[in-house]
Amino acid sequence: MTEYEMTDIIMSRYAQMTEQASLYFALVSGYLITAYVVGSRLTRLQVTVINTLYCLWTVGILGGYINTVNDTIELEQVIRSVGATTTAGNISDSTSAAYSFAIVQAIGIIASLVFMWSVRHPRTE
Repeated sequence: MTEYEMTDIIMSRYAQMTEQASLYFALVSGYLITAYVVGSRLTRLQVTVINTLYCLWTVGILGGYINTVNDTIELEQVIRSVGATTTAGNISDSTSAAYSFAIVQAIGIIASLVFMWSVRHPRTE
């Protein structure tokens, strides 16, 4: 496999990460809108089903995102091992940002669940 082909695969991985991030954002947005609009009227069973599906789906997306980042790092190391540092140099700068974004996504999942809980258990003053 040539350096160009490996770099092309890396760029495809970045496109895949962008797609996963978009899917994550759409799912979280839908969950938050649902929580805000009808969260207080849902039964316990309905909330359990929604929360379970939401957690499974978002954690799956997050896991796929992290796997894609790991694969990208491995490909970058292969490119560096063949002595090509100029093309791969810019790629390594983005991997730490990708891991940081994964942490933000994990925090977003927890924050979404807290939001649903706050809608269902409003404070009475």
